Amino acid sequence: KEGFDQVIWTDAQTHRFIEESGTMNIMMVKNGELITPPASGTILEGITRDSLLKLATDLGISIKQRKIEVEELKDGILNGSITELFGTGTAAVVIPITEVGIDGTIFSLTANFPTMDLLGEKLSGIRDGSQPDTHGWNVHVD
Repeated sequence: KEGFDQVIWTDAQTHRFIEESGTMNIMMVKNGELITPPASGTILEGITRDSLLKLATDLGISIKQRKIEVEELKDGILNGSITELFGTGTAAVVIPITEVGIDGTIFSLTANFPTMDLLGEKLSGIRDGSQPDTHGWNVHVD
């Protein structure tokens, strides 16, 4: 999948914390851990987000729901501790974010998104029936 041009929304009060990407939830992989902002009054409680977090747990991927500072994102991309950044939503399932503009500077991530790919393939497979639905998410309609 190719990356996309999308606004990354920050909190309205201080603009210190990342909230979402366009109309999608946002996730990052930092030091091997999957991190996403916690759902709140301003962050969508997305079904895809929730499903990916459950699948990550099933797969033994460490997850954390916490605030993500813009400076942490910038520093993590620069020092290589953040290796993946992606949006999650119903239509796209997952889509990589390969560049982030902060204060006029573009920060680029690698084109390799193994965690995103694994989670996206697993969820898409459950949706199309090619992977087992161990959570009972699919409802068969006759």
